[in-house]
Amino acid sequence: MTQTQQFKRFLSLDILRGLTVASMITVNNPGSWGEPTFAPLRHAAWDGCTPTDLVFPFFLFCVGASIWFAYRKSNHELTTPAVTKILKRGLLIFLVGHLVGYYPFYRFGEIAPEQSWLGCLCSIVQILGLGLSIGSMVWFSNQKKSEELDPDYKRRRAWAWTLLGVGLVLAILPFPLLLGTPLKSLSSWRILGVFPRIAICFTVGALLALWLKTYKRISIALVLILAVYWIVSAMFGDFTLEGNLARTIDLAILGDAHMYHGEGIAFDPEGLWSTLPAIGTVLLGYMSGKLMGESTEDVKRNIITLAAVGGLLITLGLIMNPYFPINKKLWSSSYVLYAGGLAMQVWALFAFLIDVRKKTKWTTFFAVFGTNALFTYCLSTFFVKVWGQSWFRVPMDGGERKMTVFSAWFTTLKEVMPVELASFLCALSLVALCWLVALPLYKRKIYIKL
Repeated sequence: MTQTQQFKRFLSLDILRGLTVASMITVNNPGSWGEPTFAPLRHAAWDGCTPTDLVFPFFLFCVGASIWFAYRKSNHELTTPAVTKILKRGLLIFLVGHLVGYYPFYRFGEIAPEQSWLGCLCSIVQILGLGLSIGSMVWFSNQKKSEELDPDYKRRRAWAWTLLGVGLVLAILPFPLLLGTPLKSLSSWRILGVFPRIAICFTVGALLALWLKTYKRISIALVLILAVYWIVSAMFGDFTLEGNLARTIDLAILGDAHMYHGEGIAFDPEGLWSTLPAIGTVLLGYMSGKLMGESTEDVKRNIITLAAVGGLLITLGLIMNPYFPINKKLWSSSYVLYAGGLAMQVWALFAFLIDVRKKTKWTTFFAVFGTNALFTYCLSTFFVKVWGQSWFRVPMDGGERKMTVFSAWFTTLKEVMPVELASFLCALSLVALCWLVALPLYKRKIYIKL
């Protein structure tokens, strides 16, 4: 086996992606948002950067790196089939994100506690149906579309349509059982979010990278993106929560009701304007993938270069920080450089340990997440929502309190340990559950590509 063949696929990138997804599930699902959590598991209040603030840019970095490896066979040419593939995948991610967000479609919180089992059951049936529908189409789309290339094409097509039909029946079946239960309103539906940002950044980033091709052109585009974002944001606003340009644009286009309100006012950390520099994070990932995958004659040299460039970007981000503070919620230009540089250095470290030194015994856990990243993340959201539909009344403080399965688990843990540890263990329990579901897919080399 030649060195080129040996490093045809970088396991380290799968591990970095898997670590990122596991971290996303952990930080997004504490035992209770109203209870204290460990400081590293919280976002910075505004300016600054915690380990949690690095999770999303690390994922977008991996998206960018994966784009380079995904289009090697087409020689990274921006052909019509490549454009079609990019647009279809971007649209799929966008739609799946909104499907996950709107699920379970009904306001189960208005169901009487003694009937909460109905909400839980309907949620499970819907998950099975949606899973079969989406899974069958994704599976069939990866099959060879020709009877000459695949003699079993007709049989596979029949199975795909059958599974699609069964899935749609299961997804629709709960609706008659829920007559009288109000639907979730679209009047306050959040238009943007994590999945839409991934979709937009992937689509625009991939098209830009394949069009520009070279390090020089992509670097110039990156500098222009970060400079324009910085200058325009400073000219037409400030870098505060209330006065930033990103909020002004989102209010004008999306409207107050369709924005995130977790900061106390309408402000979307995944808004329209701040998506521009997030595309820059994808471009950094693409150039890193190009560096690691284009020339495999001297992998160690590539790793050293990647780590060195990462260190330079970190330094530039820190230098820029006093003028345009490192801020995840604004996705500031300094934040792009700082987080992107750290992602480069972590990948360089993983590549050295895993791809060069072959220290792989510890990697299986993260590889399970890394090979089915978006699917596993969707799964975690579904689990949380199903647990949230199964609720009941428990006696407490001389009265009664509504409690979900998840909150009951958290309440049990915090009775015997510090509340921060209980919250962390609740999050890890969800990580473990998602891992157990994804493990059979990993063992059978089934990759659900959203």
